[in-house]
Amino acid sequence: FTTAFAVSEDFRIATVNAMIKVYENRTEIQFQGGTAAGQQRSAQSEENGGLEYQYNIALEWMPDGYEFESGKSNGSGDRISFANSIGALLEVDIHRYNEHTVYNLNTEDCSDKNVTIQGHSATLYTLNETMLQSRYTDNDMPQIWSERTVFWIDEARQIIVNIGANNMTEEEILRLAEGMSWNEHSF
Repeated sequence: FTTAFAVSEDFRIATVNAMIKVYENRTEIQFQGGTAAGQQRSAQSEENGGLEYQYNIALEWMPDGYEFESGKSNGSGDRISFANSIGALLEVDIHRYNEHTVYNLNTEDCSDKNVTIQGHSATLYTLNETMLQSRYTDNDMPQIWSERTVFWIDEARQIIVNIGANNMTEEEILRLAEGMSWNEHSF
């Protein structure tokens, strides 16, 4: 089915120009209106304000053991990935949106909880135990015990933020999201 809803002031503002479609296996957000995405620029690692930026994204805090794996920057956003020794992943995706943007978020078999991140209404998605077992334990990765995603829209900056991680508690992923910075001026 297709639905449009607003759960907070920030989200209501963002959904004025968005159509939200909720399917069994994902949530799709299609924006209508807004400004064009930024111009493409080169990716780099730099230090700014005491934080080390990888592809224009910095994390104030991260659990021990995660190492930078890869990153990507293009005309519509930035993405960084980290992994630890047992294969647990941490990914941060920041995506500018405009009137042509369609953004899919995998919410299949997840519970959701409304949270506040950096002053924005956000949603914390947690993969259920059955799917967690199917995805990891049944595929020789029994050491993966959680999969969580924090998702929000920052209307003022016209960005979508999606942070996903394995093996983090709810408190840890929320702490990580609160401390995430994006150097949009490099965009």
